[in-house]
Amino acid sequence: MSVLALYSSRFGHTANIIMRVAQSLRAHGIDVEVRPVEAVKTLDPAVDAVILGASVRYGVFAPSVWRFAKKNVERLNAMPTAFIGVNLAAAKPEKSQPDTNAYVKRFLDGTPWNPTTVALFGGELDFRLYNAVDTALLKPILKASGKPWGPDVHIDYTDWERVDSFADSFLNLIGAGEASAQTSLQAQNPTDTSDSAEN
Repeated sequence: MSVLALYSSRFGHTANIIMRVAQSLRAHGIDVEVRPVEAVKTLDPAVDAVILGASVRYGVFAPSVWRFAKKNVERLNAMPTAFIGVNLAAAKPEKSQPDTNAYVKRFLDGTPWNPTTVALFGGELDFRLYNAVDTALLKPILKASGKPWGPDVHIDYTDWERVDSFADSFLNLIGAGEASAQTSLQAQNPTDTSDSAEN
């Protein structure tokens, strides 16, 4: 099984999420290649499954994310795939689902790609990395929502346990997880109860 794990990440946080998922898959013997989405124009014929993680910038996902999804839609819709949306809003339970997160909903409604599964994770707030435009745009939003802001503010809103759970669910999706392995084992070796009674 060959999995291509792609990311669109401005400051590296989404890339870290994808690498965390890739690490979990590799621990189960899955061949995973991690690359930035802008470096992949078309899918290699050897790829069996795709994970694409993307962060939101100024309210939208990067153009490279849209281009990749549209250009490779036939292959993507014919294999197991996952889309991971990363944004600060997703840290709120009420904004953590595809149909309640405006950024992800807009993307899914606007592309012909139908991911097999979709996950949302809260992002990272790190003013140490932001330029003047980023700060000017974020400051009023954070103040209005009661979130901290300032030149030294650095908060990781990602629930890493949920990231690990997503990796487990994707393993099951591609038939490589513990649940899938157990089901396969039971199918190959059905329990014979004919001799189970005491003699």
